[in-house]
Amino acid sequence: MAALAVVGRRSGRTRMVREMSTTLSLVSSSAVLVHLSGGYIELHFHFFVVVALVTLYQQWNPFLLAIGFVALHHGIAGVIDPTSVFNHPSALSHPWRWAGIHAAFIAMASAVGMANWKLNELARHRAEHYFQKLYEGEHALVQRLQETDRVKGELVAAVSHEFRTPLTAILGFAQTLQRNPQVPSEQVADFAARVLRQGHRLHQLVQNLLEAEKPLDETGGACDAEAVIRSSLATAAAVDRVPDRTVLLDIVPGVQVPLRAAATELVLTNLLDNAIKFSTPGTPLTVRAYQSPGGEATIEVANHGPAVSAELRERIFQPFVQGDSSSTRAADGVALGLHIVLRVVPANHGRVEVDSHDGVTVFTVTLPEPHARPARMVEQLPGPPRDSAVGVADPGRWIAPVPASMVTAQVA
Repeated sequence: MAALAVVGRRSGRTRMVREMSTTLSLVSSSAVLVHLSGGYIELHFHFFVVVALVTLYQQWNPFLLAIGFVALHHGIAGVIDPTSVFNHPSALSHPWRWAGIHAAFIAMASAVGMANWKLNELARHRAEHYFQKLYEGEHALVQRLQETDRVKGELVAAVSHEFRTPLTAILGFAQTLQRNPQVPSEQVADFAARVLRQGHRLHQLVQNLLEAEKPLDETGGACDAEAVIRSSLATAAAVDRVPDRTVLLDIVPGVQVPLRAAATELVLTNLLDNAIKFSTPGTPLTVRAYQSPGGEATIEVANHGPAVSAELRERIFQPFVQGDSSSTRAADGVALGLHIVLRVVPANHGRVEVDSHDGVTVFTVTLPEPHARPARMVEQLPGPPRDSAVGVADPGRWIAPVPASMVTAQVA
């Protein structure tokens, strides 16, 4: 027994060898106690104490060893020296039968120990699972709070920066008119136009803030591309502070955009606003609308200006992100326009792509063919035929410069 115990304590042995050696030492001690007592039945209870200890290993092998040991020991020793194992006539006459009975009770005790081990193991796994979920939930909550705090800070900074300029202009012109009632009518008209322009700018800022918080859903419907493009240009012109902005239109008549007019104008207004802000002064903007052979409606908005890096292309669609997000940046706005575009277009099974090289940046919106055409088509505005040299543009790729034969709109 001592030798087996030493083997069970040796760290160089495998776990199974140590378990089996220690178990064999324990059941041997029970057998010795039974022999020393002359087979008293009370000393047989020591085997159940050993089984309880073996349960701590949480393995099947020690239990099998204990069951086999009891069956063989009681059977063989009961045949050789019955009185050293049993103390009643039936066991003395049938040692193997009673050896089996004792082994069966040890097996049942082992089963109870294993069941208890399994239940504890399941409870531990369940507790670990709940703890992991709780940890992940707390971690996600902390990240959400940090992100909320970051967005709140960026929102406050952006709103305070962007709202201050138009509000200052509106208040300044209004105070001038109030303090000088004799202002010439020409100057009053100029002041009113400036106030109206700054009001449009505030309106667009507020609209973008509201649209960014709306639930994402499909807008449905369909509209005529040319009519909505012209309406969007008028809206962009009301907000744009750069006079005499040239916009080159390349619109294939009859192109239908599978979005409601309001949603399409929201997308186009933000793309045009972005193109105006980041284009080189004096360069034209280009708006194309065509339908691919597969039935997809495609709208491109292009501008000449600084290139958009590959890294920035992945970030500019996030809220409050610009190439320069500092408070001293040259471009105004709260940087929500492209984020709104990315919310609206994919919700209607479309895609948004950006390509920037050779001093030209192109934003391409592609939408699949609508399932049902509107019953009443919007009246088509007249325009020259599309130049055959241009062809159909591949989404996300800039094609040759727009020929002079295309429609040109001077937007003040």
